[in-house]
Amino acid sequence: MDMQYAASTFSLEENSFNMHSNATLGAIAAMGFGLSAQAILYSQTMQYDVSYLNGGYTYSINGSAVDPNCGATTRIVEAGRLTADGAGNISGVDTVIVAAAAIRRIFSGTYTINPDGTGALVLNPSWGPEIHADFFAGANATVLRLVLTDSGNTLSGVLEAQQPTRQAAPSAGYTLAILNGGYDYGIAGSAVDFYGNVLPIREVGRLTADGAGNLTGSSTVSINGSVVRRTLTGTYSINTDGSGSATLYPSWGPPIDIDLFTSANGLTAEFVVTDSGSTLSGTMTAGPLPSTTSTAAQ
Repeated sequence: MDMQYAASTFSLEENSFNMHSNATLGAIAAMGFGLSAQAILYSQTMQYDVSYLNGGYTYSINGSAVDPNCGATTRIVEAGRLTADGAGNISGVDTVIVAAAAIRRIFSGTYTINPDGTGALVLNPSWGPEIHADFFAGANATVLRLVLTDSGNTLSGVLEAQQPTRQAAPSAGYTLAILNGGYDYGIAGSAVDFYGNVLPIREVGRLTADGAGNLTGSSTVSINGSVVRRTLTGTYSINTDGSGSATLYPSWGPPIDIDLFTSANGLTAEFVVTDSGSTLSGTMTAGPLPSTTSTAAQ
């Protein structure tokens, strides 16, 4: 009798536990459903307008375009900076590499945006034809992905806010200190060798900026399949609008000159290589090395 009573009591407790657990799980599931429904409702009811694009954005574009004069397909890379006024107007500067030649230009233009975040822009550069693009806004319009819609172009890119939390830009302007610490980077494109051959190039590396205009680092570069590992030193400058330039001196190969445009409070920088014969672009992304303290603790 005692054993049967104990078994019966255990069974009742187990049933009670299961009922309690099921109720708890049901409450959690209901809570999760409510949160999901709330997020879906928010995303469905969120309405973009021109005011969401406001302030500085840096961008990079790459791809190719058909030369209207000869019909040849030409690789193009571009990096730049634009300012949106929150009312449908934009202005900016960029560096575009066309047929391995660097061209620096200014532009003005307009943009529209629909409630769902889709939109379009028109740029009127100081050199070259008018540019049209469709874009898709994300992250409250701090990141925009775009594709050029002009006939003969196969070009796309990304715009990123210089101040991702929609803060105001520094009142005194950007300084050398905007780049400080370690940056991983990648470069892709092509370059012309001494014999006129167009060679594909890929490079990955790491640079350290000291916040005062000096760079050090290392990289691995593949030129048409031949791999070279090298160290780097260099210098950089930053304009008050967050654009700038740098020169790198590798332990192998000629000096490398770039135009760069900082975004995300200096956590990223889009750039193009401006040396004659190069059609190369890349992105630097902040990524500090793990400290010796944290490594030892593990």
